Amino acid sequence: MSAARKKKKAMGANPLDALLSPSDDGATEKPTRARRSGKAGTKRRSPASDPAPPQKVTKVRATFHLPEDLLEEARNAVYWLSGPPTRLTLADLAATALRKEIDRLKKKHNGGRDFERRGEDLRGGRPIGS
Repeated sequence: MSAARKKKKAMGANPLDALLSPSDDGATEKPTRARRSGKAGTKRRSPASDPAPPQKVTKVRATFHLPEDLLEEARNAVYWLSGPPTRLTLADLAATALRKEIDRLKKKHNGGRDFERRGEDLRGGRPIGS
């Protein structure tokens, strides 16, 4: 490596800090190592005041049949809303729709409370009476 080659800046806490220069008013001042570690007389926040890390939601696969026209309409909506700022996915659309319908069913049939946990798995096949 050549001695004339400049050393690259460390990325720090925010990866964009290495790319963006601080403004003249100091509003985008990069934190120093001392500030990040709580040294140099800066006040460190308590763990209780730090926001909780986002919880990872376990997802499972669900396979079922839908009317073709409904699925095509959903795919069309997702196609046109998949970019910024909405970034809609078919899974997000389905999850939102199911959540709204379950909430409606709770209010209508169960006083707004969660339904009790089922005692066994659902049975596949044709619904009774169809």
